[in-house]
Amino acid sequence: MVVSEAHHAMARAIVKKRPRRLGNGPRGRYPRAMARRLLTIALVLVALAWVRPYVPGLHTANEYARLYATLAMAEYGTAKLEPVFDRFAPAWRDTGTPPNSDVAKVGDSYYLDKAPLPSLVAVPVHLLLREFFDTWAHPDGEVAILAALFGALPLLVFLGLAIRRDAPVIDAAALLLAVGSPLLVYAGLWFGHLTAGLAAYAGYALLKRERPFWGGLLLGAAVLCDYPAAAISGVVLGVHVVTRRPDRGVLLALGGFALAAVVQLAYNAILFGDPLTFAYAHKAAPEFQRVHATGLLGVTWPTRERLGGILLSPARGLLFVAPLFLLALPGAVLAAREGALPWRERLLPLALLVAVPPAVAGFVDWKAGNCTGPRHLVSLLPFLVAPAAAGVQWLASAPRLLVRAIPLTLGAIGVVHTWLAWSTFPYLSTQLANPLLHQALPLFLDGCRAATWLPVPSVAGAVIAVVIPVLVVLAAGEWLGEGLSGRARLGLAGLALLVALLASAGLALIGAGAPDEAAIAGREASMVQSLRDCQRTPTATDLVKAFGPATETPPTSAPEDAP
Repeated sequence: MVVSEAHHAMARAIVKKRPRRLGNGPRGRYPRAMARRLLTIALVLVALAWVRPYVPGLHTANEYARLYATLAMAEYGTAKLEPVFDRFAPAWRDTGTPPNSDVAKVGDSYYLDKAPLPSLVAVPVHLLLREFFDTWAHPDGEVAILAALFGALPLLVFLGLAIRRDAPVIDAAALLLAVGSPLLVYAGLWFGHLTAGLAAYAGYALLKRERPFWGGLLLGAAVLCDYPAAAISGVVLGVHVVTRRPDRGVLLALGGFALAAVVQLAYNAILFGDPLTFAYAHKAAPEFQRVHATGLLGVTWPTRERLGGILLSPARGLLFVAPLFLLALPGAVLAAREGALPWRERLLPLALLVAVPPAVAGFVDWKAGNCTGPRHLVSLLPFLVAPAAAGVQWLASAPRLLVRAIPLTLGAIGVVHTWLAWSTFPYLSTQLANPLLHQALPLFLDGCRAATWLPVPSVAGAVIAVVIPVLVVLAAGEWLGEGLSGRARLGLAGLALLVALLASAGLALIGAGAPDEAAIAGREASMVQSLRDCQRTPTATDLVKAFGPATETPPTSAPEDAP
């Protein structure tokens, strides 16, 4: 069969015009872009998998309260937690003190006091896991698997799908933000914050793709994972409604969100007898009751102290832990000025930045217990990755090398700060004004690192614990230095890492002389010494001694003082 020259010409034209998935760069750029994406995911996976945050015998309050609820529903067919308490702490009825104080109490029964969706979804996972190992004997393994399924895996999927452009700068920004911010910590712990943030982001993505019902449903599901995420879902849904004409799509989005609200109201009615009564109103511990009796379930008007605390302070400040998020503001402004984008996409980043931090600053207990960074802001972070990456690209396009080094230095500071907490013990004490300086750094320097999943010698573990963050910074420096020589790229990464270490040392001194330091000096010394003594694998006794109440009998779960 003879094919005409016209057909050949048409075929060549079609092939020539076929769009590239990651851009229309020169030949060979697609494999390089895919390699960067895979390396980003691999480095994040290694950083997550290296640390084993849950150890046998220690039942951290927040995560294990969720697990207790899952076990109660799966094994006993009830939402009451007493049967699970009996299994883990048979003597608790003699003392009248439950093994986990971070729960709700109605009458003589104890219930989960948190957003219920993670525990509900974990029920079929538990039924599957118990076929493979004794989940009662190894609850720490089950919590780690649940954290991987509902935190680490969604974050890796988010990174894989969010990195769509053929731009090394975007890959560098994504890597630095994933490893050098609370995103890393809460992807490895079974809190509901990151799950809620990623669910809300998925809902926003579906709204953009004209799937309004499912988008609204996921925005509602985000609130069912973490109640503070209501501020984020409300802003996303509000911007969606006001930036388009009232139509069937708006009604479907509102309907999807309302369906999730009906689930929550039904849950309230079944457990507490009133659809408008939330578990927060039934805190079991007196100290938690006092917090949630203030304002509306512990939320009042925001104050400058709390806003500064969750954004800037060494105790919990987002910009202290991960200063690269500073570039989210100029990135959001750039997005707002981008005329090619729809109004919804131009307004949403600024609206979230203006509305959500003040809303979270309304929490009376803004430190949110022993944790890393402002954990009630974690749900917002997936929405800040793109604006921060835009800010990184804006600075990386500057001709001066020193200006190019700014985003890499900020990212390296975040990697240092986050890795100090994640690789030692990510439950930073509320008793310390600067827990990175007084808790994480001494533990890291003394070799008291978190347990790992791999049986490596202590010397090899010490080397790997340093190599992982260095590799992250070197990879990001390689991508941010596009257009420079190999030597210049290496120098850029080395300079950024050196400046980051010096800047971290300077930032660590902030708060060292705060007024409360003298009052807690003795407790601080005993806490750090207790964790130092635990060496590589801390025991439950060590950690409870370190983080339990100073004047009371230590509970069997590490207190976290927050919903």
